[in-house]
Amino acid sequence: MEEYDGVTPGGDWYVIDGSRQDYMNYYQHCREVTIEISEDKSPSASQLPQFWNSLKHSLLNYVEECLNGFNGTVTDSITGEPLEALVTIQNHDINYSEVYSHLPEGKYYRPIKAGAYNVTYSAEGYVSKTVQVTTVDGTAQQVDVQLVPEGYVPGGGEAVNAITQQ
Repeated sequence: MEEYDGVTPGGDWYVIDGSRQDYMNYYQHCREVTIEISEDKSPSASQLPQFWNSLKHSLLNYVEECLNGFNGTVTDSITGEPLEALVTIQNHDINYSEVYSHLPEGKYYRPIKAGAYNVTYSAEGYVSKTVQVTTVDGTAQQVDVQLVPEGYVPGGGEAVNAITQQ
């Protein structure tokens, strides 16, 4: 079993296909992890306070670290209404590792290592937008994005929108 800075890949212990982690990562676009606190799969309840006291700072630091990378809100550029949008990193997001902004607020979170990334925001009925995002380890970069509705022409009103639909 090989460790990487104190982390052992779960597949080194046992391989499971179709697990909750697989489902959440693949279909729900989450970053699901399992944190095991004991070699005993079912420690007694009397041991839990000791585990909490020993691990609480590490667990809280882990949760805080999950907020690092970049995050923000995706909205309609005309109405300001929040959108459910796909957030992908060009040449990075493979195997469905992208994230989505979620309604009702249109917020998204994308934990990622420090670097410069071309990030594309897309939603049905809107023109996709790509922006460069630079992140620094240990920080969260806020990136709010407004998407323009497809076919929108400033000052065009209904007549222009009707012409673009023909």
